[in-house]
Amino acid sequence: MDLDYDPIYCVEQIQIPPALPDILKGFAKEAIRLQPPCLHEFACTYFQRLLATAKLDATAPPPTLAQLQAVWVDLKDTESMNPETLREICASHGIASAAFSKVFQLIEFPSDPVDPKEILVLLVTTTAKSFVAVIDALFKVFGHKTGGKMSVPLFFKVLFFMAKRDRDISPQTVSDLTKSLADKDWVSFGEVRSSPHMQHYFNTKP
Repeated sequence: MDLDYDPIYCVEQIQIPPALPDILKGFAKEAIRLQPPCLHEFACTYFQRLLATAKLDATAPPPTLAQLQAVWVDLKDTESMNPETLREICASHGIASAAFSKVFQLIEFPSDPVDPKEILVLLVTTTAKSFVAVIDALFKVFGHKTGGKMSVPLFFKVLFFMAKRDRDISPQTVSDLTKSLADKDWVSFGEVRSSPHMQHYFNTKP
């Protein structure tokens, strides 16, 4: 593709592709989060990964909540696991290998063992289109065998994995939630949704 260096003389010449703002926002958030030493090399790697992820979309149907719940039942007591073993367990419950590969391309995982909960959180985010729906789905997966509730430590672990990918979830929010839930052992989706510390996210995030 040839680059067009012709000058733009008026606003009417500017036609912004519909997907451009979201693409640039995602790139900017990752660059700010990771602070790469060479922005050009980072941009090259980031957009190559983004392209590969886009190509996977057609062959990577999102997992169902039932599939994710089954994986969680198998792995709820596992703190770390070899990525390929985790892929096999996901596949045994019908989760497409391409869907698993897709979440690995969203973030650079080391070859060392990973926390299955982090992968499950990322897989859950592929099943829902809004912040409210993602949080609801997380409780349905991680609270599958506990009446739709998560233990407070598990909830904050899940929230931590979300915050790693979504920098809009501020450390102050996590701190305020920690204080407000200090006397609780379990928390439900309804309690999180009604928390004044989370109202901003539920009201403003798509």
